[in-house]
Amino acid sequence: MAGWFGKEARLSFLPWEQWRRTVSEDDAALTYDHIAHSPHCSMDKAERLLGHRPRYTSLEATAEAVDWLVRAGTIKP
Repeated sequence: MAGWFGKEARLSFLPWEQWRRTVSEDDAALTYDHIAHSPHCSMDKAERLLGHRPRYTSLEATAEAVDWLVRAGTIKP
């Protein structure tokens, strides 16, 4: 995402137990729920069994959504 806005990402990894101490209890719970219930899965089985291939990759869908938010003025580049 940072690169889409002409910035360099400043990220570092923290193990879960260490990271959760850096945020509120509510934010840690919401993040854990997202991690536990929002997997990124391969579409190979859907293509093999149903002949279905999504129109967009997950990154393409994210890019389109962020672009819409920028055009709508919801977020600023």
